[in-house]
Amino acid sequence: MSDNNLGEIIRPGHCRVSVSADKKELAFTFGSKERTPVTMILPILGAAGLQRQLAQCLYLLGVRQVTTQDKPVAEPAVMPD
Repeated sequence: MSDNNLGEIIRPGHCRVSVSADKKELAFTFGSKERTPVTMILPILGAAGLQRQLAQCLYLLGVRQVTTQDKPVAEPAVMPD
């Protein structure tokens, strides 16, 4: 059977990539102005090396970090009564 349902399509405004302390997992956090951030954690052997290679590729493509002005503003914390 062919299932053409790709699920929900998200077009994030920015993405943050990080590696776990044991260097066995790679986390991608996607954020946008329309929704809360979504994090996907992938178990990958050699995740730290993959993160470095990804960063080098993005640098060569001219992709730069999100500036403070472009980052979404966090909502104020609500103090319990």
